[in-house]
Amino acid sequence: LGNAATPFGIRAMEHLDSLNREKGRATDAMILFLAINTSSVTLLPTGVIALRAAARELQRRQQRAQLLDPRRAERGRAVEVAVDCKGAARATVRLAYVVPGATWRPEYDLRTTPTTAASTGPAKIEWVTSAVISQSTGEDWTDAQVVLSSARPWLGVRAPEPRMLHLSAQKAGDQKVLVSATEKRERVSAGGEGAGRRADSATVADAGTAITLTLPTRVTVASDGRPYWVPIDSTSTAGTIEYVALPGKAAGVWQVARFTNPAGYPLLEGRVHAYRRGTYMGDDDLTHHGVGAPIEASLGQDAQLRLERAPITDKQALKSLFGGLFGSDRVITRAYEIILKNGGTTPAIVNVRELLPVSKNAAIKVAITAAGTTKGHTIDAERGIITWTPTIPAGGEVRINYAYTVTLPEDWTVRH
Repeated sequence: LGNAATPFGIRAMEHLDSLNREKGRATDAMILFLAINTSSVTLLPTGVIALRAAARELQRRQQRAQLLDPRRAERGRAVEVAVDCKGAARATVRLAYVVPGATWRPEYDLRTTPTTAASTGPAKIEWVTSAVISQSTGEDWTDAQVVLSSARPWLGVRAPEPRMLHLSAQKAGDQKVLVSATEKRERVSAGGEGAGRRADSATVADAGTAITLTLPTRVTVASDGRPYWVPIDSTSTAGTIEYVALPGKAAGVWQVARFTNPAGYPLLEGRVHAYRRGTYMGDDDLTHHGVGAPIEASLGQDAQLRLERAPITDKQALKSLFGGLFGSDRVITRAYEIILKNGGTTPAIVNVRELLPVSKNAAIKVAITAAGTTKGHTIDAERGIITWTPTIPAGGEVRINYAYTVTLPEDWTVRH
């Protein structure tokens, strides 16, 4: 009955209470009923089970009939091949052919086990690569040796694009005017779920810019279009768990597992199901990572740490901070305040990352305003990331300020 069982359960409990001689105290029958109800025990008649199985089989037969329908065939070709057996009385011929309707996608399990009692620090990483295979080719794959191919050559030749905050401009009449800013920010999302069946090692072949993975065991995949989960590989490595905050992206602090790709092959884009000490944490998205490339995977948002970020808008404060540059039609000024709060009982070290604009034009200069920026930071000029690693005391808070200017050439101006 699903959610519809709730009103029936309440009504049944009221009837049981009407038989209760000691009001305000649950009887054994009431306790037993509550235990059965909360454990979600489901009773299905055998007729319902058989009906559902028959419906699935009917759907499978209908899909197969559609695939084999001669009206669906576009064109057919007959191919004759002459084989010279060199006088041998018997020869073995291997036939290979390509058909549409077969796909696969990777899935990953991330299992983290901290080596200490602390929330962050060194951890053991177990990485399981799996495949979700589906096919509607018209013939079942029974006890088949399956080889998976990445078949996406551009992943191996196109350099990864940095997610930066770019400034661009266009002409407005005869005057050059800064009219737009495109923002692309780093992302750390919530972590992952999934089944954790252990896999044996897969055989890997490097085919230039693509790879092929031979599954370690034979599998059976019916031609019904349904997904079939198959393990490919399982490896272990050492990593760390850190607190990461992206104030410009989300108002929270995340637990993030950091490690290098332990597999002997590139990892394709796919879903990651993350666990921490065996507890499911959520799902994350993995982008393409090469062999040995660093990986950051989210384990979810931390409940004890809070983050606030707001622009500084007080004009007097901005004038004091930027001086004569504030209000100039050739200078863009920005200033922000970040507040990190720790509601836990132990200090926490947080990796705080903010983005700075990265100019596509050498004539546009971006500079940090030292007077308005908290010290102790590092700057990755290529990616436009400024980072702090403050320690937040238990029950306390830390404030971080940062400010920057964007200066335009003399023949440019800002359109507000």
